[in-house]
Amino acid sequence: MPIGHVSFVNTCSITAPPAFCFGYISDFEHDPEWWPSLASSQRICGHGMGAIYEQFASVGALQFSSLIEITAYTPHESMEFTITSHGVMICLVRYEFSEQDGLTTFTMRSQIRFLPLWLRLVAPLFQTILVGQVVTHFAILKQTLEQAYQQTLGV
Repeated sequence: MPIGHVSFVNTCSITAPPAFCFGYISDFEHDPEWWPSLASSQRICGHGMGAIYEQFASVGALQFSSLIEITAYTPHESMEFTITSHGVMICLVRYEFSEQDGLTTFTMRSQIRFLPLWLRLVAPLFQTILVGQVVTHFAILKQTLEQAYQQTLGV
């Protein structure tokens, strides 16, 4: 992998149907509820394919804004999007949803290209930090979705 590029795959099993999980996760306005480093997320335009969101986040000491554009969208199954963080990084992400034995497996595949030279040089360190954050955030996501789904069932 070229210097300054990192990639990783994370999965999370959620006790809720794929359509329920997809509906929540594919709306990036929910992201601050399960991704604590995000201060805000708002839809700029569109829904589904072509939708654009703006987010404000911090990773470690870095604070930045990002634009997200959905580039592929198959309801209840998958979506792809790009995250452009002005002068910091460009990220290509794919979300996949599958169901087995009453569980939805949510998979996130990420490829990040850091832009500033100093970030490219320490990219492996950032990969470790980002993977750790994703594991933590997926635990929050799992709890959030399972509680919300139970509420829809009246449990």
